[in-house]
Amino acid sequence: SLDTYTECPLKFYYARLLKLPRPPAARSQRGTLIHAVLEAFNARATPETHTAEALLALWRHAVQLPPASVGALSPALGRAMGYLAALDPLEREDLLADVEACLADLGRQGYFDEPIARAWPETAIRKLELSQLPGYRFSMAVDALLERPDGSFDLLDYKCLGGAKYKAKAETELGKFGV
Repeated sequence: SLDTYTECPLKFYYARLLKLPRPPAARSQRGTLIHAVLEAFNARATPETHTAEALLALWRHAVQLPPASVGALSPALGRAMGYLAALDPLEREDLLADVEACLADLGRQGYFDEPIARAWPETAIRKLELSQLPGYRFSMAVDALLERPDGSFDLLDYKCLGGAKYKAKAETELGKFGV
């Protein structure tokens, strides 16, 4: 607080006394945007459309739409894109380029290497009845489930896609339940 006051008394007044909300920092929105676009992508994914090209096409389409129209693709993506309006134009362009680079990296990390039979985004996972996945219980946050043609599943945490840390955690969690 003292640093804020010495930096700018008016900023201190607005933030600490009036408690006005501050716009989110550009970097804090990166993860929110990536999660939202992957949620929208996996909600539409079919075995034929689960490709790096389709993911980037969805992202580029969302970026070109007027902010009010993005919500039709996905409410979460609409909210996430709405935060961009609070950023200055340079921050916005840097953030959009960074998100696109992260999405493009998914192909290099092997996200699309194996075919899928079906994808369940987080919103669908919450609606799944346990009888649909007999023997499966989750105590970790799961952003998506990808069902493979052989009936196996991949559990995804978007911030850790392709990472050894996530694979180890998933194996530990699933091992607890004999899966």
